[in-house]
Amino acid sequence: MLLKRGALSCESCLTSKHAGSMFVRSSRASLFSSNRCVEPATRPAVGATLPLRWQKFGYFPKVRSLPSLEKKPLGSFCYHKTMEIVHTCYRITDIKKSTAFYEALGLEKRRELPIRDEAINYFFGVPGKPQPELELTLNFGVGSYELGTGYGHVALRVNDLSGTLAKLAKQDIEPEKPPYTVRAGGSLLCFVRDPDGYRIELIESPH
Repeated sequence: MLLKRGALSCESCLTSKHAGSMFVRSSRASLFSSNRCVEPATRPAVGATLPLRWQKFGYFPKVRSLPSLEKKPLGSFCYHKTMEIVHTCYRITDIKKSTAFYEALGLEKRRELPIRDEAINYFFGVPGKPQPELELTLNFGVGSYELGTGYGHVALRVNDLSGTLAKLAKQDIEPEKPPYTVRAGGSLLCFVRDPDGYRIELIESPH
């Protein structure tokens, strides 16, 4: 492959998953904010010249050979993973009530992490996913917290909204108002508050 001056080769694109990708660092910042793989719609023939619209923006002037590449829609991008959101954490006062609440939503309790003699962190995750998404901290000797005005809500998707609300009703937890949609044909949703007053949005998965 003949590369344009200043272009970089992408090692991960040499794997089968990224075979035939082109790693582009564009000089036009308005077009690209970060390095990313640009996968052509089809595999060019050996010795083929790429379309003028590709050359215009500084991609590659000529392709001598490429590995086999499945056809993908033009504009299919492969962003290289540079970071990820690990979990959300907030403080609670009663782990039994919190466990019952979040298990009713479908989460499962994964593990506990004591912090000396000060607190315990409890981790909850979505069944089938290895990484826990929610961390609840129980500080010893603290009976309540001020949520303040900055907190909004945490959103969870559930398979059966009415069934989930029935489980919460057994814990004397009711939605702020009956489930509704924000637009015609939109997902059914509602808001509830956990035992410590944190607002949780429940969105029903489309059937």
